[in-house]
Amino acid sequence: MLRKIALILPVLVLAACGTTRPGAAAIVDGEEISQTSADETAQVFCRINLLSAQQQGVEELSNAEIRREAIRQMVLGVAADRVAERDDLSIPSSLTTLSTEDRAQAVRAVRGLDRDTVIRVLEDSQRLYAIVTALGERQLGEKVDEKNQQQVQEAGRALVEAELKKLTVRYAPRYGLDADGTQEARTGSLSTTIETADSSAKLPDTQRCA
Repeated sequence: MLRKIALILPVLVLAACGTTRPGAAAIVDGEEISQTSADETAQVFCRINLLSAQQQGVEELSNAEIRREAIRQMVLGVAADRVAERDDLSIPSSLTTLSTEDRAQAVRAVRGLDRDTVIRVLEDSQRLYAIVTALGERQLGEKVDEKNQQQVQEAGRALVEAELKKLTVRYAPRYGLDADGTQEARTGSLSTTIETADSSAKLPDTQRCA
């Protein structure tokens, strides 16, 4: 379960301009994603992806990139929800709600983080995956299986991408993301950037991925 959830969906083309309000990590068509929520999501992403990395002998991941991927996925989730609502797409709760066993496993895997936060982040990821899959199935007229999984996901992502291009997305300067959602510089316009968290072992756990 965790291995599937840890896979971050490919970043889509984002339409972005301007800056955000203080305390906001991103604003998607007027819908604010708080910096607190973004930081919490990044913490969970860090711990889960680090588990996979450690199996390959990697003991530390780029916190800056983990935090960028977290906010990108949260922005993508807003766009996916817009498509699902517009197209009256019904997503069964069984596809988005973790079972009791999965919840327990997740909490054990990321021991030390707030339980409710871990579950929220993982269920948000499950919902995004489910929406993209459902859209792809509808577009191709076939159910997803091991053979067509990539094609279904690509078809679903294309629909979410089209929706996202219609939205105005603003990122906080600290992420250093340009108009298409890619990294434009090592640092943003703030005195303390997410790269700082990569290089200082003295920072608190919430700002490190190791």
